[in-house]
Amino acid sequence: MMRDVSAGIAFCKEVADKDPLHCRLTVAAIANTLLEPEGLHFLVVGGTAVDTYVSGALGTSESYPARWQESLDIDAIPLRFLSGASREEVIPLLEPHGFVPGATRSSLRHPDIPYPIDLVGYGFPDDYSPDHQVTLYNETWEELTLRPVYLAGAEDILFDYLESGVDTRHQKDWTRALAISTAMLEDLDLDYLYTKAHWRQDGALVAWLDKLMRGEPLRIGPGLRPY
Repeated sequence: MMRDVSAGIAFCKEVADKDPLHCRLTVAAIANTLLEPEGLHFLVVGGTAVDTYVSGALGTSESYPARWQESLDIDAIPLRFLSGASREEVIPLLEPHGFVPGATRSSLRHPDIPYPIDLVGYGFPDDYSPDHQVTLYNETWEELTLRPVYLAGAEDILFDYLESGVDTRHQKDWTRALAISTAMLEDLDLDYLYTKAHWRQDGALVAWLDKLMRGEPLRIGPGLRPY
């Protein structure tokens, strides 16, 4: 396994500039290869999950929108099956293979790879659906005998950024939600999304989901009120 992981790290180093998304996903595949013998794995969320869904290529930067600013890290939830796993459980399994603490207490990085892993959350999020989770595998990882990458479902990632965009008036978060809805509109489970919005008992959120599905931008009016 050590040789496979070393080859994976060398591959990441080689493609980091020309295909950063493939590099970031390969980092997650390397981590899962090291974690799974102990019953652990990472669930990729956040910007790297958005980038993957928006790319239209599920695993490479091919056809990635030119205007898009890609994520610069890998947000990952450490899991033992669907239960939480602590940072203290994960780090000893990655450190012998060159991963070291990153810029924050929750991050890890490899000195040969420009994209750190940021450990976020604890346990499978209560409002995420395991049924919508996606397992990624590609030829590169098969050749290197690396484990798959597990992504939170597009619907859950979209909803996170929808809520954040409206609640915090954050244009970038809204744009990420909009990018997923545009790229994957025909594949999204709309019933699940609207059920999730109604669970929040927030009629405004349902209205904003409607706007998102119509491809409308987030506009901020007087008093920082979205409209």
